[in-house]
Amino acid sequence: MSDFSNKVKELLEQGKITPEEAQELLTGHQEPQLKQISLPSTGNERVLRISLRAGDLKVKGNPNVSTPQLVGHNTDGIQIRTEGNTWIVDDQRNFEVQGAGFIDKMVGMLGKFKPVHVNLEVPTFLERLEVHLLAGDIEVQGVPAFVKMDIQAGDVDLVDIIGFDISAKAGDVDITADLREGKHGIELLAGDLDLNLTPSSNARVNVNLTAGDFDAIGIPTTKSGGTVTGGRYEATVGSGDASVTINVNAGDIDLRVK
Repeated sequence: MSDFSNKVKELLEQGKITPEEAQELLTGHQEPQLKQISLPSTGNERVLRISLRAGDLKVKGNPNVSTPQLVGHNTDGIQIRTEGNTWIVDDQRNFEVQGAGFIDKMVGMLGKFKPVHVNLEVPTFLERLEVHLLAGDIEVQGVPAFVKMDIQAGDVDLVDIIGFDISAKAGDVDITADLREGKHGIELLAGDLDLNLTPSSNARVNVNLTAGDFDAIGIPTTKSGGTVTGGRYEATVGSGDASVTINVNAGDIDLRVK
């Protein structure tokens, strides 16, 4: 069983997604298509763009490197190339599935999802990090960049970043960020969210939670609408110059300043 199907099964057993949502996640990726993520750019930023199908990803800042470096093992089929000011990490593994029937395709696809463990050391002057991952866990630390991420199934751990635009379907998301300005967002279908803001952050956080608990200790918060579990919340840290929009379908949200 693949990392993707394992994660969906785990969330189903925990009651975070329904059987119908689990079926949608599984059948919707019998022939995975990776989309390219783009961000507005002045043309001068240093950008790292990563596209993976199945595997765990760890990105760590290193002030002693000037280009991204693959470290560790089990990275066959993973390549780094350069386009202008952008570094691109590509998954070149072959996931073409043979077979006419749906069951043949599903079995073949899951058999081809052999996980890799991609460990990257990247320059600390990196300004933007863009990630698309079908199934696996992501960890980013020591990279004070804006992170844009699209993940289907897996946990996300982002430490000491300065901005984010996260789309995740199944998994837990843990973020520590210093937010001063700009717009930031999180879309999470099923999973828990821990958002930790630094004391120097200035952010207005708007939350739309369908089912789950929202907790913001020591932060001025108002609630409008919703039921006992779920609702719409607004919380302000500092002067509120940055704007954060959070949409979670099923899961708990913890907002902290630390």
